[in-house]
Amino acid sequence: MRKFLLMALLLTLPTGAQAGRPQPAAGEASQVARYHGVLIRVPDLVRARAFYVGTLGFSEQRVSETMVRLIDDSPIYLEQSPGPLRPPEVDEARSAIAFQALDIHATARRLRELGVVFLSDEPIRVGVGLALRFRDPFGNIHALLQQTIGEVAPFEEPEVYNSGFKQPDSDTPALRRMFAGLGFVVRSERYYPPSLPIGHGDGSFAFMLHENEPEEPEVRARSQPESAAVSLIFTAADLAAVRQQVGSGREDAFALGRRMRVTAPSGVPVEFWRLTPDARTRSPTG
Repeated sequence: MRKFLLMALLLTLPTGAQAGRPQPAAGEASQVARYHGVLIRVPDLVRARAFYVGTLGFSEQRVSETMVRLIDDSPIYLEQSPGPLRPPEVDEARSAIAFQALDIHATARRLRELGVVFLSDEPIRVGVGLALRFRDPFGNIHALLQQTIGEVAPFEEPEVYNSGFKQPDSDTPALRRMFAGLGFVVRSERYYPPSLPIGHGDGSFAFMLHENEPEEPEVRARSQPESAAVSLIFTAADLAAVRQQVGSGREDAFALGRRMRVTAPSGVPVEFWRLTPDARTRSPTG
C-alpha cells in the first residue's frame, strides 16, 4: 500500500517481544517479515463473496476451495471458517481495513442502498480527512475514508487505503518493540497519538497502529482471540526466525505454503505466511 496515515479502526499484533526476548538496537534489525495483506475468516464464503465482490466491487482470484483473494495492491483473503466467529464490539481491540472513497457521502449513500450497515449517520473527522465505519455481513468493522489533506493520487473504488490494529493505548510500547525486532520502523511520530504509521526497513509503508480516538470509548482487550475473524498477514522466508521474536504459535500447511497464527497482547490474531515459490510468483505482493 502506498499511503500512510489514516483513521479509524484498527488494532493489535503478536506476542513475544514483550516477554523479555532481546531486541536489536536501532538500525540493526534485519527484515524478518514483511506486511502482506488481510485475512478475513467467514462462516459463509458464498455470502462473503457476494458482499466483497458484488457489493464493494473487488475482483477475485480463486486460491483453493475454501479461500479466494480479492485483488488489490494490499490483497484481502476470504477463507471459509470451520466454526463460529464472534464479531468485535465497537470498543474492542481488533484488526480492520480502511477503504478509500472518492466522495465519502456519495459512496456511503450507494452502499446504504445496497444494504451496508454503517455505525453512524455522518462521517467523523480524522487525521487526513473524513471516516465512516461500517460492518460487513458478519459483524466485522471496517471504514470508508476520504482523504481531504494532501495530494491524492488517482484511484478507482474499491481501493484499500490501509489496514492495521486498533489496540488499548497501554499495548503500543510492546507492539513497537515486537515489530522493531521483526525489522519494522515507525515512519513518523507526527500523528501520534492516536495513530502510528509503521514501515519496513526500506522505508515502504506497512500498516497502522491506532490508539483511542478522542470521541471513542476506551478500547479494551479482546477476551476471545480464537474467535477473531480478521488478521493482518505478514510473509516471512523463515517462520523459525519469526518464532524467535514473537513466540510460538499454531502452525500448519495451507494452499499457499505454511502459516503460523500468533495472538497479540490485546487478544487479536496475526498470521505469518511462508509462501511457496509458486504462490510468491502469483501473489500481488511479496
